Amino acid sequence: GNSLSAIQKKIADSARTKLMTKLYFRSNDSVQDNRLQKMNKILGVMAESQIIKTETTQLSTLFHYRKFFYESKALANDQNQDFVVGNILYNQQLFKNGMRLQFFYELGNGQEAQREFQYIKVTDGQGVYKWTDYNSDGVQQLDEFEAAEYADLAQYIRIYTNSVNYLASNKNKLQLALFVNPSVIISSQNEFLKRWNFNLSLLSQNSYLKNDQVLVWNPFKKENDQLLRTQNILASAIFNSNDKSGWNGSYRYTDNDNLVNANFSNEAHGQQSHFLNIGYSFTKAFRADWENSTQNVTNSSQIYSTRNYLLQNWETKPKATYKLSESLQTELFGALRQKKRTDGEELLKTYEISGTLQWEKVKTSVRANFSFINNDFTGNNFSIVGNQMLEGLKVGKNQVWSLFIQQSINSFIQLNVNYEGRNSGERTIHIGSMQIRASF
Repeated sequence: GNSLSAIQKKIADSARTKLMTKLYFRSNDSVQDNRLQKMNKILGVMAESQIIKTETTQLSTLFHYRKFFYESKALANDQNQDFVVGNILYNQQLFKNGMRLQFFYELGNGQEAQREFQYIKVTDGQGVYKWTDYNSDGVQQLDEFEAAEYADLAQYIRIYTNSVNYLASNKNKLQLALFVNPSVIISSQNEFLKRWNFNLSLLSQNSYLKNDQVLVWNPFKKENDQLLRTQNILASAIFNSNDKSGWNGSYRYTDNDNLVNANFSNEAHGQQSHFLNIGYSFTKAFRADWENSTQNVTNSSQIYSTRNYLLQNWETKPKATYKLSESLQTELFGALRQKKRTDGEELLKTYEISGTLQWEKVKTSVRANFSFINNDFTGNNFSIVGNQMLEGLKVGKNQVWSLFIQQSINSFIQLNVNYEGRNSGERTIHIGSMQIRASF
């Protein structure tokens, strides 16, 4: 049984400012040893406020705190059971919308499920994962399963078992987005300045083992007993083309740091990347682009040493695109790549030549692609890190091709036909699929 008493107050004014508060007290009883006993008392406070709401500014907050008073510490499982959830939402437009800011920060408590899974074999091509017997013992081990790069390799799916462990957790989340148009900010009509845009976005979402903490404020805090982490940063500068100049370019920086819990152990993956692209349109039909990138990749597993590696990658790729007609377009590029393992001997040097032909007319779309890829690999290619570097292909010469046809039968039925093939010197593999999609 329980009893509840509460006090609630709501305030609002003509400036669209609102505040609602609520204070409550609750007493909980439970049947223990065939008699009704007091379990705990709860003191709670809630506040919800819309502080600012105008055409250019929005600011609102929400807060809920619940304090538990247990009759004995054993009933609380020797843990702090206090509950907190709250957030701040702030949107701002400045300089006649030349700068836009979006901000969201959230704190809370909850539970994370630690689950055990296993892999089950299915019909070829119907799965998601592939198994490679890296140690040649004939035994399927969890660290030997990876996402399949090609449909014919996708022979396994992942299913969760009944083993599950729920852990009390503290959560936090931070989202930030900033958009800047410099020509609007300074009210400039300069054609060069009007072609620039700048963007910054950030997401940090975390879950920590609660232990005896009420909450974790810092969205960038890293702990050994952290349960989940998703941290993504994107910064970009874009230079657009216009009618007077065919030049365009962009720079992007990304930083991704993720932690997942799999089979009661943690695995972390991080990737820092820089992208620099430069393009020029010679005519409306012909354009050239030069794409460049560098990457630092880290992967670490709590229990599988074979999944620990550090990679330094770079790629340069010149590309030409020519529009033969309103319906037909062709693309040709060459790429040079290098992937180097800095904590081992693995080194991959790749050059690729690829061509694409695309035709679109009314209800029909056809896309054909052919790539020649030569992989020069040093080190152990029959390993998890070797497979990751080679992206499912073989050492030496590889040919990969594909054909995709999309046909709209009528306004709500669409037919998709997909064919893929590849050859790595041993045998040629052909994969085909057909799909009918209906939209009602």
